[in-house]
Amino acid sequence: MFVGSQIQQLTIMKRFEKYSVVILYIATIAGLGFSFFGSVLNSRLLSKELFGDFKYIQNFIMLLSFLVNFGFYYSGARLIASTEDKNKIAVLKGYLIFISIGGLLLMLLTTVVIGLGWHKLLSADLFKLTITIFPLLIVHPLMFYFESIFQAERKMISFSFYKILPPVLYFLLLFKFKSYCSQSLFINSIFYYGSFFIVFLFFIVKDRQVFKKKSVELNELLVENKTYGIHLFYGSILNVGASYLLPLLIGFFNINNIDVGNFSLALSFIIPFTFLPAIVGTSYFKEFITLNKIPVAALKRVVLSSLLLLIVTMAGIDFFIKIFLGDKYHEVGFLVRIGAPAAILHGLGDFTNKFLSAKGEANYIKKVAIIMGIVQLMASLIFIKLFSATGAMVAKSIGSTVYFCCLYFYYHKKYAAAKKSVLMGTL
Repeated sequence: MFVGSQIQQLTIMKRFEKYSVVILYIATIAGLGFSFFGSVLNSRLLSKELFGDFKYIQNFIMLLSFLVNFGFYYSGARLIASTEDKNKIAVLKGYLIFISIGGLLLMLLTTVVIGLGWHKLLSADLFKLTITIFPLLIVHPLMFYFESIFQAERKMISFSFYKILPPVLYFLLLFKFKSYCSQSLFINSIFYYGSFFIVFLFFIVKDRQVFKKKSVELNELLVENKTYGIHLFYGSILNVGASYLLPLLIGFFNINNIDVGNFSLALSFIIPFTFLPAIVGTSYFKEFITLNKIPVAALKRVVLSSLLLLIVTMAGIDFFIKIFLGDKYHEVGFLVRIGAPAAILHGLGDFTNKFLSAKGEANYIKKVAIIMGIVQLMASLIFIKLFSATGAMVAKSIGSTVYFCCLYFYYHKKYAAAKKSVLMGTL
């Protein structure tokens, strides 16, 4: 009986493993959906000024957490993925937890310096709020931690729960305690970061980590980061950092953060444009390794689905905004119309990125990320000062267009055109 039960459990686990990638996709999409509805509900519970403040704080903390990760999570993930030694994995996880705590302390120090000396970047009220809830902000460094270890250990089911549980819990808390959340930035922030903290704490307690002061694993992690992780960090700092910086610049150049909220809501509508092609690219990733060029069928699928989504969005965005957000956010529709076409190009860029990554073109991809970040940053400094949230969306669109053009030009020149030349020469 016991043996039969074990066999049944193994069979169920194998089925889960077989469909784990599909489950992860569904969980990611569902998580994005609950995040969107959480933002919608939050926008109704808060005034436009408070909702803008809420989004401003989120982006401020995300930028800080990104700047202090120093590539260690990339390095840790690479070491974990390359070994089957459970004790070594547990020790590496312990060091990554220490790094997350150290990152939180650096974030606290930076916040204190900015809050006391630069009120234009962080107002007195937002500084007080941030300091009050700071222990919960450990969730941001832990996001890097979980993203790294779940992929490195191929724990796709756990990864799926990680994607969906926090936004679901946040939405349920907002819905259940609407009367307490109304016009309270503090309660909304506690619910948001508390939702992630509860889920993350469960994962940490459930998992196994070993905490050591010094060990061989620490030396390996430091060497790996020096030769690998820090370079990925430098390569993405301008690309990802510039994206987090856009909302902060909107707030910096305005009297209040109303336009930060408008810009963030517009991004919620156009995220699917970039997400959809990346899913298709991931599903083809293994085939891309052996293929000479992107299959025409795959490219058609991505382009047609993206165009269909664009047509629906352009035609119905005002209706959707009226239903979900109400008339007070009618200007969000204009921002969506500006950003949607470029978001398609960014998604196609991500799709091309998958092919080039499969071909080992990491060095060129890193250069493109840096170029995109510089272009987007320069454009944002000009256009946000002149046109606020509209300027931010224009700057983001310029960056996305540069990203796609650089990647596709390189792909076409080295793979598509080269393959065509070989065929012509054979004929």
